Amino acid sequence: MGKDQEDIIKIKTAISLRILLKKNKDLPISKKEKLRKDIPKSYGDIADKAVIRKATVTKTFNVDGSSFSTTLFKIIFALGYTLIDFAKVYESINDKDIIEFLAKKDD
Repeated sequence: MGKDQEDIIKIKTAISLRILLKKNKDLPISKKEKLRKDIPKSYGDIADKAVIRKATVTKTFNVDGSSFSTTLFKIIFALGYTLIDFAKVYESINDKDIIEFLAKKDD
């Protein structure tokens, strides 16, 4: 696997995690209370729930370095999603999404 392909995987992972976190933030209060009282809405919330360092969560969301699959799984589960949920979002990401992500990251 080439470096470019690894970078694309990292970027798609970061985009997917951001989409899942945004879904949590966008839930109406009444739905949040019905679904889960402790729904993570920030990197700190995710770190606490996944029992990992906040810096590790931040690095994973910001494509800094590579994360182990166990770290990624902990983050996904802490967000309250399954690997299937994550995979659906991941597979829906296209080249346009990647270009937009990279443009925002450079700002």
